[in-house]
Amino acid sequence: MEDWTKDETYVDLLLACGFTTLRLPFFWSALEPTCNPIQPEYNESYLHDFFHYVRLFSAKGFLILIDLHQDLLGKAFGGNGMPDWVRSEGSEHRSFLKNTPFWGANYEFNRDLRKTFTDFWHNDLTNHSATPPREHFPVRDRFLDMVERVAREAAHCERVLGIEIFNEPHPARINDRVFEEEILPRFYAEAIRRIRRHSPDIFTFVSPQSDWNVNLRANKSYDSFLRMTAEDDRIVFAYHYYDSLLTALGGRVFHDAKQQEYLDAQSIGARWAREHGMAPFLTEFGTRQNWPKPIVRTQMNWQFEAVEQALVSATYWNVNLYNTEELRDGFMREDFSLVGYNKKIRNLDVAARPYVQSAAAEPIHSHFNIRTKEFDLVLRGKPLDAPTVIYLPEKQSHPLQPVHYEGGFNIEYAGTFQFHCENNQLSIQLDPELELHEIVIRPRAT
Repeated sequence: MEDWTKDETYVDLLLACGFTTLRLPFFWSALEPTCNPIQPEYNESYLHDFFHYVRLFSAKGFLILIDLHQDLLGKAFGGNGMPDWVRSEGSEHRSFLKNTPFWGANYEFNRDLRKTFTDFWHNDLTNHSATPPREHFPVRDRFLDMVERVAREAAHCERVLGIEIFNEPHPARINDRVFEEEILPRFYAEAIRRIRRHSPDIFTFVSPQSDWNVNLRANKSYDSFLRMTAEDDRIVFAYHYYDSLLTALGGRVFHDAKQQEYLDAQSIGARWAREHGMAPFLTEFGTRQNWPKPIVRTQMNWQFEAVEQALVSATYWNVNLYNTEELRDGFMREDFSLVGYNKKIRNLDVAARPYVQSAAAEPIHSHFNIRTKEFDLVLRGKPLDAPTVIYLPEKQSHPLQPVHYEGGFNIEYAGTFQFHCENNQLSIQLDPELELHEIVIRPRAT
């Protein structure tokens, strides 16, 4: 509670900037730090504290996406997420290229990590040197027990939007196609079945294998073999997007062709999800804030433009209130946070941009020009008898909140309409006689 009292103003800042959904990492390692092979023994105080914060954020008005997070499997291999006891026979604590942009190479070259991850997916973990020793232990089932425990608690929190079942699953030694066609669908189906025991409403977020996220393939027309056959209309395709080549080069070799690359990436992700009966949701994308400032701002803006034009929901990575000068965001000294060292606000104006929050007709185009501040929204179809609501930062409701329309704004729309703007939410009642609606918002000329 001491941290909440100290940092609550930054929570309020996110609300003022139009953020409505928080993706909160949850760590299996904290819930089950030791292994009882007979039955799970959980650290209930961690669970209590986590959901205490879920309720605090919910009371502010946020929706919550619970991210069952891992990177590099766990601490034993330089990452986080899984308990230290999830290690295969003979595996050592080691990680290559730690605290560099190349840490992901461990998935390809860290033999012990790859063996452990493969055993996890095969649900067969043996480690005779562990205490107590484990022989063919069903480790994946134990992970699913954790999923169900989280779901049981989440079912009592009405503003939990969903559970992201596994962050960036890597196939390790398993063939890519077998992994996505056979192993991941069965794993997700069982996780969804367990979640549904406790809630019919929570959205279940399923991710493709992590190769999709890192953007290193020569062929950028990404595809996935992942198919979900369950008749469940609350399955979400949760993909990530990072420009890993740009990251590896420290922001260098940045050029104009990147803009189209980002547009294509989001279009492909959104289209793939919809074609396979799932809602698209970009649950991670971001820009390292320690690159040269012009590159940071341009790359951020192009990524947001791509999200807008793909008409996809997204959560930005990240806001870390514990960012330090030495460790930055903490994990691998990454530095993505919009709130940096000493609580310095970094390029928040790029993220706090107009967007449609609810629409009375089908959105088919959205774009914000950060230079001119012009926002363009196109909707199609006879409108519902309800307003279209746009987040429009015209007045400062928090001392640190960026504002794009401080001098007022003008609306262009072909039909008759009524509008009302309060708390940076613009409500527009569309013309019921029209079937195509283009709304253009510009700063008022001074």
